[in-house]
Amino acid sequence: MSSSLTDPGTRRTTSEVLLALDGPFASLADGVAAGKYAFWIGSGISRDAVPGLPDLLRKCLVFLQERVTVGEPDCPYRQALSEIFEAASLSASDVAAIDVDQPVDSWPNLDDVLHRLTNSYSKVLEVPVGGEDEEDFLLWEAIDVCETYASNSLKPDAEHMCLAILILEGAVRFAASANWDGLIEESVRRLNGGTDHVLRVLVHEDEFRLPDARCDLIKFHGCAVMAKADPTKYRRMLVARKSQLAGWIQNPDYAVALGRLTDLVATRPTLMVGLSAQDANIQEIFSRAEARLTWTWPSDPIAIVFAEEKIGQDQRLILKLVYGAAYHPNRVDIATSARLGSFAKPLLLGLVLYTLAAKLCALITSMQLPTMNDADLAELRSGIYGLRDMLGGAAAEDFADFTARFIQLWSLVLKTFRSGQPPAEDSERYEPLSAQPMHLAAVDPNFPLSALRNLAVTASLLGKGAARADWTLTPGDPSMPGHGVCQIVGEDVGRSNVFIVQDSTVLAQLEASGVLDLADPDVLAIHASPIPGQQRRSPAAHYGRAGTPSGREVAIGTVLEAAADADDLFERFRLEAAI
Repeated sequence: MSSSLTDPGTRRTTSEVLLALDGPFASLADGVAAGKYAFWIGSGISRDAVPGLPDLLRKCLVFLQERVTVGEPDCPYRQALSEIFEAASLSASDVAAIDVDQPVDSWPNLDDVLHRLTNSYSKVLEVPVGGEDEEDFLLWEAIDVCETYASNSLKPDAEHMCLAILILEGAVRFAASANWDGLIEESVRRLNGGTDHVLRVLVHEDEFRLPDARCDLIKFHGCAVMAKADPTKYRRMLVARKSQLAGWIQNPDYAVALGRLTDLVATRPTLMVGLSAQDANIQEIFSRAEARLTWTWPSDPIAIVFAEEKIGQDQRLILKLVYGAAYHPNRVDIATSARLGSFAKPLLLGLVLYTLAAKLCALITSMQLPTMNDADLAELRSGIYGLRDMLGGAAAEDFADFTARFIQLWSLVLKTFRSGQPPAEDSERYEPLSAQPMHLAAVDPNFPLSALRNLAVTASLLGKGAARADWTLTPGDPSMPGHGVCQIVGEDVGRSNVFIVQDSTVLAQLEASGVLDLADPDVLAIHASPIPGQQRRSPAAHYGRAGTPSGREVAIGTVLEAAADADDLFERFRLEAAI
């Protein structure tokens, strides 16, 4: 990083995010794909899934106002409202305009009141209500935190589903969340079929003794789901009031979490998503990490990145703490490097697409063929990037719908490839390419490296043909498994229903279950492994559809070994596949 860094502007589409991840934020993207980053997560990722602070504070006001005794100046609920107005620094004229004997929605300045209350939410929730013994009365009763954040009616949004994908792919190994909801956990449960060995949720010190899992999720402000299930143990762990935030560091309930979070800040680069970093305990964690070990400038990967469109005062404080003495002389470049210019939805979807493409490209790079030089491998990787960018461009404003459809498509490809059993139409399960970053998965002797390399090469060739406009690609649909994992439509060669399989056993399973019929001339079955009994033939003998009365089978590994270079590979593939 240097003074040549330019302001990134705003990036509100996945395509814009992918351009940034390929460019100035490549070290972030590569670091995420390699499982290096600790994710710090805040309410911004749940903005469209759970009520926001203004809605919660309105609920609090309504709760108190409905209990006000008309004409009784000493009514405890009236007094609580008065203290709330004071905590939010409402002016005398604002307070005078409010008639607390009337319903909240009739207050003439309600929007401004809620805005001010939001900026002082921790002070507001500190206000006592006369006669109530519990300090968290407003949070527990007025806001009804458990029903609000642990309701079975809450549905994960695109951000939660993308985080779950990154967790299942081994890209997110550590996450710290200030959120009370259980939507990340629910997303992992849905995508992983309900098994519990993937995510370890850490709130109370007892959880830190549980067996390791693929990802640690440290919920340092508590968890409404756990508090609902066991209020005796977890109610006090819900952090909201100003005194709780100020005393969090000294509170023995959080001592283990404090140590773990401080270690993460000191030893792993940080990506903050949907988190403003305004809370005193978050800033203190970063301060303690700075005292232990500061990050150098420049750093690779980037030491800290905010998924924000602008850097504010709280973010600048965190940057000072992260970089220590290196911050001031490099503050302009540091701020530019830290501001991604994108919010959570397009960023997280972009990171999913980048990570999966990076894994496929790593598989291609790992090939050792004497006929393929670095330029040929780069050409093959470009086919993967083309598919990635095509998907990124298809992500419309409804990120949740696109993410759900992408999960179905990706799982259709990999389930068909591995088992010959496409997922059910209503399945939410996600099929990971690998449970670890590729540099770790590839050294596992049980990892099907060769087969997945050939899958990656096949994807590259399909992407290259689409980029050259030799054909169009239509994604498969789990409701119509007989149409393949995708369809190729070419102007001269008609339609092909494409099935990519690990080996002939998988193809036989597809045939036995009636998903495909090899007598169907529209079927194109691409094998990652050699086809038993197949003889080497001249591809020229199979060009075109006229001489193909039945489905076509292509062993991509065999074609790859015979190819002289990347261009020859593409032509041989086209001829063998008759497309």
